Amino acid sequence: MPGLEEILRGIFNAVTGFFKLGGFSTFQTIGTIGVIIAAIYSVMFYLGYDIKFSPRLGIVKYHQYWGSKALALGAISFALRVVLEVAGAAVVLVPGFMTLKLSFLFTGTLPALFGVPAVLGVGLGGLVSDIFTGKFNPASLGYFYWGIVSYHILYRFYGHDPSLTNLRSWVMYTLGWWVWGIGANLLWPAIIVLNGLMPLEVAWTAYAGVVFLMILAFYFIDMPFLPFFYRIVKRWGLFWRDIPGYYRYEYVFPKVSVET
Repeated sequence: MPGLEEILRGIFNAVTGFFKLGGFSTFQTIGTIGVIIAAIYSVMFYLGYDIKFSPRLGIVKYHQYWGSKALALGAISFALRVVLEVAGAAVVLVPGFMTLKLSFLFTGTLPALFGVPAVLGVGLGGLVSDIFTGKFNPASLGYFYWGIVSYHILYRFYGHDPSLTNLRSWVMYTLGWWVWGIGANLLWPAIIVLNGLMPLEVAWTAYAGVVFLMILAFYFIDMPFLPFFYRIVKRWGLFWRDIPGYYRYEYVFPKVSVET
């Protein structure tokens, strides 16, 4: 029976082998195109627009009410990310091979629970953490054109029901996590290469393999933590859908009535 290390190394080798098979330059091209698309979507998000697929396809203008609760929840999300990153809080999963940063535990939960304020808080917290820990580099600016909006993807997919108590909730959690995960696995290596921080071969093997393992690990780790935090937040009346006037949107194309 293979142990955890053997399983993780097997997955790592499979992922790096996949990128080798497809060709590093090919994936760099795909990732670069993805960066451009992400940057366009980020600009839309910052301007207050979004693309919705349900209940109907269209472009919407969203309205986030920045009252005291929204500001507080955004600040809490920001502070948690910064404190855990600066403190270096982590759990060693496999000694010498894989360590999980505890700050990542909240990147998949807070946006779903608190909405847009947490999306901004977690994303900006990652950027500020790089500055405080001396890790800031040109790739850190990737938070502006991918990192922040990537957390918005998580919120959009399973933020309406993060309870994981029914099939739809599980499906949306899985879809959201892996849309975000595949995006991260394609965009971050491309960003690293575009900024000249790693050779092409290293970014699309060792780095991409580690990114995939981190995403896979937290997909499973967040399964118990997300509904646990959801029940607490729900009980305290801080779940974004339970706060009156917290968030609403209206279709601008095609133009239809205001939705929430």
